[in-house]
Amino acid sequence: MKPPAPRRPRGRASGDDRGDSARSSSSPRSSARKRNTGSAASPQEKPRRRPPLSGDEDDAAPHGSPSIRKGQRKQKRTESAGEVTRREPSLHPSSWIGPITRLTRPVGQSEAATILGGGEDAEHTEPASIQERRRERWKARWRLRITHVLVIVSVVALLIGGGWVVFFSPLFALDSSHIAVSGEDGKSLTDDMVASLLTPYVGTPITRLSMTDVEKTVTGNVLVRQAKASRKWPTGLSIAVTQRKAAMYTPVESGVTLIDEDGVDFSTADAAPTGIPAVSLAQGEDRPYAAKNVIIVWGSCDESLKSLVSLIESDGSQLTLTLTSGAKVAWGTVEDSPLKAQVLSVLVNQRDASVYDVSSPAHPVTS
Repeated sequence: MKPPAPRRPRGRASGDDRGDSARSSSSPRSSARKRNTGSAASPQEKPRRRPPLSGDEDDAAPHGSPSIRKGQRKQKRTESAGEVTRREPSLHPSSWIGPITRLTRPVGQSEAATILGGGEDAEHTEPASIQERRRERWKARWRLRITHVLVIVSVVALLIGGGWVVFFSPLFALDSSHIAVSGEDGKSLTDDMVASLLTPYVGTPITRLSMTDVEKTVTGNVLVRQAKASRKWPTGLSIAVTQRKAAMYTPVESGVTLIDEDGVDFSTADAAPTGIPAVSLAQGEDRPYAAKNVIIVWGSCDESLKSLVSLIESDGSQLTLTLTSGAKVAWGTVEDSPLKAQVLSVLVNQRDASVYDVSSPAHPVTS
């Protein structure tokens, strides 16, 4: 039996035709890919639709869109000014507010203001230049210097003005009617006498007056032994004086000269006051010591012996007494003066003599 002849495939021709049609149909795709790589699109081909951006996706897909419910993720990356913007949708509506910005490199101030959204005015604000900053710093430095100078000038002016008011203005000028005096007896020494001594200082601010000079001026009056001056604000002085008192006297032709305890002749009188001795004192530097020795000897005598003494002579170291009878007493120094006074009282009552030597009271001598 003869085997059957093989059948010729039916679809070869059609397959070739389909292959040709497939090649012809793939040519537009390859041409489209070529156009995508950089060639210009032919006018016969339709332009491809631009994929929606992140904001367009939000507008295109409603909140209840199945694509969002199924968790489909669509990403869009844009590389501009060193930034990558990625849209990461989430099921929660709060994630739809806007894109998440992630920085890939450091950015400048203007780019940071654009990315962070510094407001409407931030986009138009430009950073100050270095020259402007230097100029502002220079102005600030000069303002500070001028302020310091003004402060110093103001302080100096204030000090000068205050010094003039205090030391040179008539605000504190001495007024003669505001001088207060105390310690005077009102007879030999009065307030007017003391105030008249301060006439050269009237009209001078008391802030410039030296109290030491004022005291020396007041003690220029021989009747004043000591003076203490103090300011009496705003235009006066307070003067406290210690007036000299007679501690002894010296007989003169017209009367007596009164002497104080320092040996200073300060006044004259017609008659000697009672209770003080007549003296003859050394002159010069020894006079104060001579006066003090007289006071010591006179104070060691009792009243009965004082009545017998008519004169005490002192040279500063040795003393000699003259009695009313004319007899002389060699007193010596002021040492043991109380004992010498007692011995002299006994000798005068027991013996009449022209000379009594009590310089050594343990061994008195009469002649």
